[in-house]
Amino acid sequence: SFHDACRLVGRVASSKVLGARSVKATKEDVIELKVPSESRVVEIDRLRYADDEPVILERNHFSSVYSYLLESDLRGSLYSLLRSYGIEPSKASHDVSLISADENKASLLGIDVGSPLLFLHEVIYDQKGRPLHISHQYIRGDKFTLKL
Repeated sequence: SFHDACRLVGRVASSKVLGARSVKATKEDVIELKVPSESRVVEIDRLRYADDEPVILERNHFSSVYSYLLESDLRGSLYSLLRSYGIEPSKASHDVSLISADENKASLLGIDVGSPLLFLHEVIYDQKGRPLHISHQYIRGDKFTLKL
């Protein structure tokens, strides 16, 4: 988790919630979360900080089974919150690519438009092998090292 990664290198993790809402499932959600095509999913957008410096912009999609997250404090570790409900993130598939920051991402991350970002697309599974959530993370490689 991001909190664990920061702790390992002596940095303090924090998060700013940019939005949390119920949205119509995308094609990606239907395939990767295995939800019905007309369903809704929980979307959580956060800006992640290491020592008060923005390093990751993330969007997570959870099936509506996890709608209780919309009533929770999402500023801390989502995995700690999920564990309190008996949900254990277990394994993940990862796709990593390099992209250029658009105006919105650059503004939120405090970088120039066109700056390189690592884009991490993950599907996280719970302890029973069920899809838990999809994560899209835009990571400042100049300020944060991603260890897979």
